[in-house]
This record gives sequence, C-alpha cells and structure tokens, in this order.
Amino acid sequence: MLTTRLKIIITNLVFVSSAIIAMDDGAMPPTAVPTDDSLRPPRASSASLSAVDPFNKLMQTLNFLSASNGKIGPWRDAILTFQKSLTDAPTLESIRERILGQSLPGNRKKMVRLAIANIVDPSFPDLAITPTLSSIITFPVSSLSLPPMPVMPPLSNLAASVLPPTSFTIMLGSASRTRPPFRSERRPLPPPLDLDDNHTLASLGTVIDHSDPIAKRSIPAPVIIAHLDRFIAGQDEALRILSLLTHRFVCNKLLLESGMAAASSPPHCILTGPTGCGKSESLKQLGLFLRDIPILHVNARSLTDEGFKGQNFSEAVAAFCEEHGNPISAIVALDELDKLGSSADEESRNFGKAVQRLLLTPLDGGNVSLKGRTYSLKNWWVIGTGAFSKLKGRHDTDDERTTTARTHQDIISAGFEPEFVGRFSTIIPFKGHTIETMMNVISREGSPFKKIQNEFKLFYGVDLAIKDAALRRLAKISIDINLGVRSLTTILSAALQPFYSQAMDLMTAEGDKILTVTLKDIAPAIDQFVKDNKEPTAELPESIRHMYM
Repeated sequence: MLTTRLKIIITNLVFVSSAIIAMDDGAMPPTAVPTDDSLRPPRASSASLSAVDPFNKLMQTLNFLSASNGKIGPWRDAILTFQKSLTDAPTLESIRERILGQSLPGNRKKMVRLAIANIVDPSFPDLAITPTLSSIITFPVSSLSLPPMPVMPPLSNLAASVLPPTSFTIMLGSASRTRPPFRSERRPLPPPLDLDDNHTLASLGTVIDHSDPIAKRSIPAPVIIAHLDRFIAGQDEALRILSLLTHRFVCNKLLLESGMAAASSPPHCILTGPTGCGKSESLKQLGLFLRDIPILHVNARSLTDEGFKGQNFSEAVAAFCEEHGNPISAIVALDELDKLGSSADEESRNFGKAVQRLLLTPLDGGNVSLKGRTYSLKNWWVIGTGAFSKLKGRHDTDDERTTTARTHQDIISAGFEPEFVGRFSTIIPFKGHTIETMMNVISREGSPFKKIQNEFKLFYGVDLAIKDAALRRLAKISIDINLGVRSLTTILSAALQPFYSQAMDLMTAEGDKILTVTLKDIAPAIDQFVKDNKEPTAELPESIRHMYM
C-alpha cells in the first residue's frame, strides 16, 4: 500500500513538472495522467461520484434570481424542476417548508411563497410575462455553471397533480399525498401570503383572481348532511348547521393548502342537548367522514391548569402534533365541556374557570408552546359538547322536544366566563328524543340493535327481526330513564341473551334461519331493568307522612 501511494505521488510530480515546461515552451500541457491501472487509487463509491445535491442547486438558483423585478416565472420553474428531479416526488408543502427553513432574505421568501401559490393554482396571478414551459427554459446563471433546465410538461398537468380533487367523493386536500414524517427540529410553517383586508398582496398590489371559487373543490354541505343522517335521527336542524360550519372549515383548509390565507377564522361551536341525543355520535361520524382532517379528542373534565398535576391542553396538543405531523388544520373535540361550569364546590368552580382562561389563546388561534417547540392553532376548529342538564327544559313548550342550553347567555348562566363563551360563534342545540324519533334511531345504521343484528348474521348466519310493539317498548324505556340511545345497549344485552342460545341451535338447522323478537319475549328483562334503574326516593318523616297518603 505504501509503495502504491509513493508511485502516485511521484507520477503527479512528474505530470505537474511536464506541464510547466510545456507551457514555458508555448506548447499545450499533457491532457491526462498516463494510464496505469496499478497507479490508480481504489474506485470511489457511487455516492461520492454523484452529481451536486439537487436541493443545493435549487438554493443556488434561488439566491441568484432577482427578487425585485416581480417576475414569478423563474422562481416557479426552478421549484418545478427540483420537484421533477427527485424520484420520491416531494409535496409542494414540504418543499416550501424546506426552502423557507433556509437563511433566505425576507423578499426572497415571499417570492417562494408566491411561486408555489402559482404552481398550485394557475389562476393565481403571475406578476409578469414568464417563459413558456413548452420550450427549454434556461436561467442566466453561467457563473454557477449550471446545465440548462429540462423540458417541462404543461403547467395545467403539473397543477392537476398537486391540486386537491375536484370531487367530494375523493379524500380531501392532501389525502393522496404522503405527509412528511414528523421531526423534532421541524419549524412551524410561515404564513402563506401577506394579504390585506381587500385580499390584495399588501406589498405588491396584486388582486387575487376569485373566478374559480374554492368551494368547487370542497365538500357541499348537503353531502355532509346526507352522511350524518345515516347515523343520527331526529336532529335535522342541528345537522344542517353543523354541516354548513364543516363546509366553511374545509374551504379555509383548501385555501391554506393552496398557499393562500384563510378567508375567516374557524367557526368554533358548542353542541348542547340531553344525554344520548347524538352529540358525540355526530362528532364521531364527522371524523370518520373527514378522513384527511385529524381530530383531537379531549375530555374537558380531565384538563388541569398549567403547573398542576394531570393533563393540560399544551401537552395534549404537543402529543397530537407529534403523532399527526404538526397539521395546519385540525379539529379539537372538547367533550363534557359543561363540567367546566358551575359547581357546588368553590375550589372546583375556580379550577374550571382557570381552565377556561387557559383555553382562550387556543380559541383565538394563538400558538401553544411546550419544551421549546411552538405549535400554531390558527386554523384549528374547536367543537365543544355538553349536556348542560341543569338547563333542561328552560326553553321548552308543549309543542317542542326537550332541549338544554340554546343561547350564549344560557351557557354563561351555567357558570362560564363571558370571555370564554364569546369565542364560540355558534350554539347548536340537539333535542331530546320522542318515542317516534327513538324508534327511528334504533333502525339507523350503527345503532345498538343494528350491531346486534350484525352479530347474529356473522356469528350464526341467523337473521334477527323485532316486532314493532317490542321496538316501541324499548324506545319508551330509553326515554323514561333519561339515558337516551346509550341505554339501548344495556337493555338489549339483557333482553336478547336467550336468543343467543336459540341462534346457536338454529345455526345447524336447514331452511330459513330467522329469529323474531316479540314484546312478550323481552318484557321480563325490560321490567327488571326498570326496577334496577329506578331512582331511590328518600323516606318521608313519620310526622308528615300522613299528609301524602
């Protein structure tokens, strides 16, 4: 090995000396080192011989381009070329984040944002006539010795590959794009564009073209209603309002993904109503429908103030962002929000108000910081749910079903701070069930009875049916004990136990396999359930008992 290295050194010295002598004589220097395989060093790996890192080349180009002439074209083309040069085809969102994470001046960062916005939405205004993408595009970067840019496909095809789907039957937004993995050193995304109140680029005076409304790429509210109506019965008005708010939230999400600013703040709302009327189920089904929007479920009763032992909101947000890659848009479901209100215990009451004050910043779209990391909640939609049982019947009439809180003032009277309640723009009251609506619930997809029917079919191959009289009795008991739909699971589990044995016997029989449930079959189990769940009454004193006999 030592001998080989010595030979290489001597050969290089001879080559340099001959070159100097040849140049002094006016001749050309030798064009190459004499070929001798024994003198060549070991071949380097393919990685060390690879071309210049495409991202470094991109940054060199962006640092060279003019940021003062207002031309977006060269910036856009450089970013497209970088995206096409990589085999993994990174998303524009990840490219923007990586570029803006570098030490670029503010004016150059703005040009990057504008260029990416122009890529995603071709209707976004170009600031000057740009080179056509149908021909070979070159930049005046001869000092960097960069090769000419390759031929690019038409812009419309590129835009179609990154724009969200135009049909609501496909996943929204970036569902078809793989999210970049979460990294602890990841920086928060910068604001997409600097817009003034007139939707104009404040520093450049360019009006955004709204000829193609963003709602064309969003989910129509009637489609959301149709999905929720498959599982929730008797809440038509509540589902209509919730679906409209969802549609607005999704539109803002698509604006942000297009590199533009959100048109409005998230429509925070509170779902109120008696226990078991469909509030939590509505949120569950909404989350299953909006698969591309992550949902953070937080039990408000378990939240603690900062510095106290237990779960605080900042920790919940940090863990959620780490799991879902620090999403720009998300939904926060605050279950049992009413538990933060009035309480007989003064200490608990003060603690609930402290948590309310802690949530003011997230409701305003502020940042949450934990352990040196900052998380932006600017487009996070907060949906609170609560029974507010103490307000039950406050607004009821003989012709209406039971409700609880309907107005902001109702919730304030339940022990909430006006500053907290004012952050929720909409109160959505869910109504208690009647016998008719409860019977409708039992027959809906995903109801407790439908799940048991599915069990009998999949386990034993038996079809389970129920008579209307038995169905009506189940609905009435669910209403009488004030537990709503939740009580159906308990009642049915007790009432249908004997039918499991019959299904196992019927499984091996020939012919039709049908079991029909009648009122006579389930009456004993229902009566026992009512007896077990009867509210205890205090015994009257002997001295006044005769007054009530």
